[in-house]
Amino acid sequence: MCVCANSYLGGIFDIEALVDKSLHQLAGKQSIMVNVYDTTNEKPISMYGSNDTGSGMCQVSTLNFGDPTRKHEMHCR
Repeated sequence: MCVCANSYLGGIFDIEALVDKSLHQLAGKQSIMVNVYDTTNEKPISMYGSNDTGSGMCQVSTLNFGDPTRKHEMHCR
């Protein structure tokens, strides 16, 4: 018996492991501070990283985890 549905199939992501692996590949021996936020609502929710926003230049990138109803950003310093 097969039950089929036409809906979004969500998944669980290990955000910390994903970010750590990416940073090790990019940074080499340099230190990079990364914060990942759920920016779907007016007030962003921190998903990874410290609450210290730091100072200096910041690169902001959008992330796509496959859920069309959620928005995410990665802030690198």
